[in-house]
Amino acid sequence: IRIMNNIFQFTLKAKHKSHSQPNSECFYCATTEFPTETQYLSQRSEKTIFQMETQFIKRSYSPSKLIKLTEVDGTLIFAGRLDANNPVTIKDIDFNLCLDNMDFAESVPAVRPTSQIFFAYLVAVHTKIRPHAGVEM
Repeated sequence: IRIMNNIFQFTLKAKHKSHSQPNSECFYCATTEFPTETQYLSQRSEKTIFQMETQFIKRSYSPSKLIKLTEVDGTLIFAGRLDANNPVTIKDIDFNLCLDNMDFAESVPAVRPTSQIFFAYLVAVHTKIRPHAGVEM
């Protein structure tokens, strides 16, 4: 994502330098939606990566396998098992860990199990987000 951020930042700055009057389509002239440039670039990079993955999924899988997925803004989304109709409750957990419904995303972008995006996410979860022991490679 960092590399994609740099690419998008370069294009945004090049477009900004190319006009002399404030432009409503320029991020730097008209931004009010995102508090920081970094947040905007990260969201745009993630969206682009998931849209590219969506194209791979559409080419690789049959329409019958895509039924469980919905497309939102060019990204395939999987609703998952955990939603408002099936909340996690304390009786579902057989050990002393207090999970909250806020810990689970109701819908997530769909990625292939063999994709580099999925692998990168797993590595990030195991090493940065929730460091824990596991089967090492």
